[in-house]
Amino acid sequence: MFFSRTVLCILFLSFFLGSFAQGEFPLFASDEVLELQIHTDIPAIQGDRKGKELYRSATLKCSKEISIPVEVKVRGNFRKRPDICDFPPLKLKLPLSESQKTPFDGQSKLKLVTHCQGDDLVLKEYLVYKTLNLLTENSFKVRLVKIKYKDLSKTESTESHYGIILESVKHMAERMGGAEIEKVRLAPEKISEQEMAIVCLFNYMIGNTDWDVTL
Repeated sequence: MFFSRTVLCILFLSFFLGSFAQGEFPLFASDEVLELQIHTDIPAIQGDRKGKELYRSATLKCSKEISIPVEVKVRGNFRKRPDICDFPPLKLKLPLSESQKTPFDGQSKLKLVTHCQGDDLVLKEYLVYKTLNLLTENSFKVRLVKIKYKDLSKTESTESHYGIILESVKHMAERMGGAEIEKVRLAPEKISEQEMAIVCLFNYMIGNTDWDVTL
């Protein structure tokens, strides 16, 4: 029942955000679920959660005609832990030359939110991102994807799960007329009161207590 209600909310937000969906990059110019396949060494990816994060060779398929050689690696902190998530979040590295005239045109590095503890939680997280998009343009654009993971060590076994692709920090900064910087401590007078009010109110609205502001 919850899964159905979540899907209805996604359809509603997709319709409501239609006029906001247009962007410079095709990946975030649509709210349609993007069907993908990732072919890689799944056991090696799982093993990297406990050791050094390494880029692994993979193939990203958008359709029968579009196949992009990419690299993937484990990312994250809390969600990377095997006792927390069944599958870790990933980072994708794409060759710009191979991505032209595909949905990934103009993208070089992207973060992928994976299914972790189930597809229903992915859909809820996607709704959180899209809701924040309604309140402020100073928020990450996202694309909901349905991914078939194919383990290269097996011939037939595949798993299909929802995921979320996040806009890169670089592209978000450019869109806002800013620049990506290293983490710094900011004095209170350096922070926009209006933007901070939106952040605080939004986190309260979605029931998120796992955050704070360090000044």
